[in-house]
Amino acid sequence: MFNSNSKIRLNRIAGAAVVAVMMSASSFAAQANDAMVQDTLNVLEQNISQASQDLFVSAKQEFVLSLRTQIAEQIFDVNTDSQEKLLASDDAEQSVTTASQK
Repeated sequence: MFNSNSKIRLNRIAGAAVVAVMMSASSFAAQANDAMVQDTLNVLEQNISQASQDLFVSAKQEFVLSLRTQIAEQIFDVNTDSQEKLLASDDAEQSVTTASQK
């Protein structure tokens, strides 16, 4: 899921970068004023920054979810192992009691 979200966001960033580069190149060719070029580059920088932050938040959420899942699995395994040991010891006690009563 994280990979698909990352690919979508990176495609959007790449698309925005291509548009910004084309606009910048055409504005240079048309000898447009520097303010328009600077505004375009500022918007591009903001978009890349926002996308990077979104990717970081998404990665952090995925990491925390993965850790929680691993911890839950470990706890379940420990509980299952201890229950199996208790059941085995109960069976051993019953067989000793049964053998001694005969």
